[in-house]
Amino acid sequence: MHKYISLILCFVLYSSLSHATARTWETGENLNSQLLNNPLFLNDTQYTNYLDEGIIHSLNYPVDTGVHFPYKPFKTMFTIKHKSPIKKIAQKAIKKITNAESLMDVQKDLGLAPYPETLNEPDLPYYIPDHAIYNHLEQRMGFTIKKRNNVSAFTISCAQCHTSNLFGKSVIGLSNRFPKPNQFFVQVKDMFSKLPLATLKLTADYSKGQYKLLKNAKQKLKFVGAKVPTNLGLDTSLAQVSLSLALRNKDSFASIPKRPKTQTYKKHPMQKLIADSKPMVWWNAKYKNKWLADGSVVSGNPVLTNILWNEIGRGADLKKLESWIVDNKKIIDELTTAVFSSQAPKMIDFVGKDYFSDLDRLKAGQKLYIKTCARCHGIYEKGWDSNSNLPMSELIKTSNVIYSEHTDATEVGTDPERYKSMKYLLPLNKLKISKTNKINIKTKIGYVPPPLVGIWARWPYLHNNSIPSLCELLTPAKNRSLEYMARPSEDINTDFDLNCNGYPIAKQIDDKSPYYFNTSQTGLSNMGHDKGIILDSKGKEILSKNDKTNLIYFLQTL
Repeated sequence: MHKYISLILCFVLYSSLSHATARTWETGENLNSQLLNNPLFLNDTQYTNYLDEGIIHSLNYPVDTGVHFPYKPFKTMFTIKHKSPIKKIAQKAIKKITNAESLMDVQKDLGLAPYPETLNEPDLPYYIPDHAIYNHLEQRMGFTIKKRNNVSAFTISCAQCHTSNLFGKSVIGLSNRFPKPNQFFVQVKDMFSKLPLATLKLTADYSKGQYKLLKNAKQKLKFVGAKVPTNLGLDTSLAQVSLSLALRNKDSFASIPKRPKTQTYKKHPMQKLIADSKPMVWWNAKYKNKWLADGSVVSGNPVLTNILWNEIGRGADLKKLESWIVDNKKIIDELTTAVFSSQAPKMIDFVGKDYFSDLDRLKAGQKLYIKTCARCHGIYEKGWDSNSNLPMSELIKTSNVIYSEHTDATEVGTDPERYKSMKYLLPLNKLKISKTNKINIKTKIGYVPPPLVGIWARWPYLHNNSIPSLCELLTPAKNRSLEYMARPSEDINTDFDLNCNGYPIAKQIDDKSPYYFNTSQTGLSNMGHDKGIILDSKGKEILSKNDKTNLIYFLQTL
C-alpha cells in the first residue's frame, strides 16, 4: 500500500464499517461525509487501484472519439532539415502559425507543467504512480501520446487545465494558472485552414495510417468552435462547447452534418460575449452536489459531464462517445476517484515549519473568519480546537470541513457575464447522452461561494481572475487595483507576496505583456464581494489592517 494512503486510511476504514452507498449524481442528492474522497464507495484495495489509474488517465487522456493528431510526423515536421525549397516554405509556415520550433515548444507554450525527473513523491497532491508511462524529455503533464488504429497519436488531457507547477512542485488538481487549450485548437484550426493537407504532407513522411489520421483530424476540426480567451489565465470552455454545438445539427445526438452550420455559428451570441472563467481546483468537487463556478450543473457526474463537453469541443461523434462511455465505465470511475481524492497543497510544504509560529494570531484570524466568512464558505476545524499541546505542524492542520450540504449560487456583486451566458449551454439538456447520464443544467444567478481548502494556492481570485491577492480581495471594491501583472509561480521569493498571498505588486505595468490584466475589460470586472462582507451597512470597513493580516494568516492554513 502506498504511503499516501495513510493520509486517508481512517476514512477508508470508517467507510468500510458504514452503510454508505455510492453517490448517485442526482439532483438534490444529500452529501455523505463518508463519500467525500471515495464517491463510489470502493473497498481499500479497489480505492488504491482506482486512484492510481485515475491519476494516469488525468495525465493521459483516455477518450478516443475526438480529434487526435499523428505524433511522429508532427514531431519531425518542425525539426527535419529539408533541401526542397517548397518543403522549407511549408515548414516555415507551420513554425510561424504555431510560434514553435518543436512539439516540446508547443507544450511549453500551452503551459503544461513539467513532469518531475523522478516519481518519488509518496503523498497526494504530488504523487504520480510509479507505473505512469511518460518520457519527461518529450512529454509534459497533459501531453498524451497513444495508439489510434496502430498509429501513434497525440492530444492534450485533463491535466492541461487541472495540473500546475507550484514553486517547483507539479500539483495534480491545482488549476493551471495559464491554460491554453482553446488557443491550441485555434492554432491547429488555423494551420489546417491555411495549409492544405498536401502541403502538410510535404513537411514529414506519413504512412498510410498517419495520413488517414491527419485527414480525420482536419474533418473533426471543422466542427470545433474554438475561441481564444480574452485574457491569459482564463478558459473559454463555455464558448467552445456552445460554438461547437452551433456547427452541428440540432437533433438529440448533435449529429455531424455534411457541412458545418457556418451561418448559425457566425451569428451565435458567444462570438461576442465574454464569459471566460478560470479552471476550478479538483479538490473542491467532493464538497458539492452542484458543479461549475455558478453551480449550474445540478445533476450528473461532473467528471463524465466534462468528458462530454471536452468531446463536443473536439469534434466527436456523440453516438460513438455514448458507446465509449458504456464500454469504459471503469475508466470513468477511476478518473472520478482521482478527482474526488484530490488534495490541496499545504503552504507549510513551501515556506517551512517556522512560518506558522504565532498561535495567538492564528486563533485571532480564525475568530474573524467565523464572524465574516463562515456563513458562505464553511467552517474549518483546526487541530488547536481540540488539543493545544500538539506540535505546531499538527495544530495548523484542518481536522474537519463543514460546508453547505446543498450547493447553491449567491449573488455578491461580482462580474455577471459568466453566469448570464450559461443559458447558451442549455441545449445540452436535450442531448440523449445527457439524459441517459442524468446530466442537467439549470441556470443560476451569481456564483457558488467555494470551499476555501487550499485557498492560499488559488490566486488570482474570483471566477475571472480579476483580484491578484487576498489583500486586494479584502479591500473595498472601489479601492482595488484596476490592473496588475501576473507571472508564473516559479520562485516563492520573487513570484509570490507572502503577506498578501498572491501576485506581488509590479514595479512597472506593461500593457503589451500577455501577463497584463485589465479589470476594466468586459467580463473582467473586480467589483463585488464587499458589501456585508468587508463593509458594513453604512459602507464602513469591518476589518482593521491588523484584522486583515491575521485573517490572511489563518486562511493560509486551510
